[in-house]
Amino acid sequence: QGRNPLPSPRSARRMADAIDADVDFATAALERVNIAEDELNVVLPQLMAAEEDLHKLTVEHVAEVARQVSNPSDHAKLAIEALCVLRDVEMATGAAKLCSDSPKLYADLMSMDKDHISADKVAKLESIATRDDFKPDEFQGEGLQAVSRWVRGVFLYFNLAQLVEAQHKRLEEALQAAEDVTSALGAASA
Repeated sequence: QGRNPLPSPRSARRMADAIDADVDFATAALERVNIAEDELNVVLPQLMAAEEDLHKLTVEHVAEVARQVSNPSDHAKLAIEALCVLRDVEMATGAAKLCSDSPKLYADLMSMDKDHISADKVAKLESIATRDDFKPDEFQGEGLQAVSRWVRGVFLYFNLAQLVEAQHKRLEEALQAAEDVTSALGAASA
């Protein structure tokens, strides 16, 4: 009967401070959500462009490069070396065999699981695809250009896919944090 329904000024201040801290946390969580979404919106078009390059390769392109295996230009050596890396073949001993059956090589390349390339292959591919002289548009021959763009596309696709996956995870975590704080604020104000 004599109980005061209002909290003491000190208790009210602590509650207000807790709510302010929760609101600040919620605001920061929503900001992380926006940043993660913005990063994703930048990377996804790059990923799609890299994937488009992968689908432009033809069996004729592979055959053109394969014909150069016995006397390759410096640029062809780079492309053939990259193909050898992707197919787990030694350049010195297996390039000729690898390139001897262009239709099979093409089919193997097209069916390759580009989402699950080993770290070792990615590192070797990076050492080729990021070289200053690995400029597919400057290479002689449409086939060599296409195979080299495809190699670069695989490398970019793999790295961008990893980035997208990480950004999706960050976005999900930020959304969950924002949802948790919103729920807590709702419960506190009820």
